[in-house]
Amino acid sequence: MNISANTDVISFGFYKGKGFWSFNVGARADVDATIPKTMFDYLRATDADNFSWSGESFDIRNEKLRLNAYIEVGAGYSRAINERLTVGGKAKLLLGAGSINLNINQLYMYGKDAGIDSEFQLKTDAYLEASAKGLDLEEENGYITDLDYNSFGISGYGAGIDLGASYQVMKNLTVSAAILDLGFISWGKSSTQIAESDKNTTIDKNNYSESSDVLDFDLFGLKKKENKSRTTSLSPTMVIGGEYGLLNNKLGLGLLSTTRFGQLKTYSELTFSANYRPNTLINTTLSYSMLQGGETFGIAFKIGPLMLGTDYMYFGNNSKHVNAFIGLSIPLGKKI
Repeated sequence: MNISANTDVISFGFYKGKGFWSFNVGARADVDATIPKTMFDYLRATDADNFSWSGESFDIRNEKLRLNAYIEVGAGYSRAINERLTVGGKAKLLLGAGSINLNINQLYMYGKDAGIDSEFQLKTDAYLEASAKGLDLEEENGYITDLDYNSFGISGYGAGIDLGASYQVMKNLTVSAAILDLGFISWGKSSTQIAESDKNTTIDKNNYSESSDVLDFDLFGLKKKENKSRTTSLSPTMVIGGEYGLLNNKLGLGLLSTTRFGQLKTYSELTFSANYRPNTLINTTLSYSMLQGGETFGIAFKIGPLMLGTDYMYFGNNSKHVNAFIGLSIPLGKKI
């Protein structure tokens, strides 16, 4: 599972001399998770009314969670080097809001003795790093049972850059490439909690109710360790594209390759598009994308200053990727 949610609180740009300056302040959260099939086998089995631990066992391995949430303050600059080549970049100050690194290397549960339904044995190999202002690890009998956030604040600082360029190979053909979100965030020791498993025990089933949560801290056996500072990297994205113009560039045929290097897995997609722009007031785009795990269509319109559309169209409950956008662009200053 991969989730990347971001929004600009404010963004603006302007031409100055031969270049274009842009500035933005936004918030972002990146989540990567790997959940093994055996975890869902355990949840389904223990949810049954007639479930008995006698003779049952579950061996859950390699369950992982990565989360980075931060505020981005960016300043970008781009300019045309000549009639064919345009280059640009953005420098970003990153203010860390929260980060989690959870590894469940193994979670092994089995009925202690045949015929005894009230007990099961639990062995765990788990590790947790969590950084956030006001973060509290709730404990019971020396073991962590939950994560609690008491306040919001800045708990880490970092930096990042975006780099890109476009080149007009011939009159009707333009290619472009960019690498986004190269950077890191350092989290302070005072805002970081470290925990590691130390659990090889028998649990009385009468005092434990099976949870429907995929992340059930009651089973991980995590104990607090000495805090320490840590550094996390961003999840970079590489974009390579090309567009060929027809009908005096009123019709553009495009091809775009996007690769996102997640914390746990790399995701890629390939998008074909047709862009019709009869004048500066009206633009429309149709797209078709092949993604890992499916395919999707998109459509977008620009009517005057208003823009709306989707590149991951919603097709009901079977949709694996969904995205929609709406925007309003208001130019300021004189025409050049």
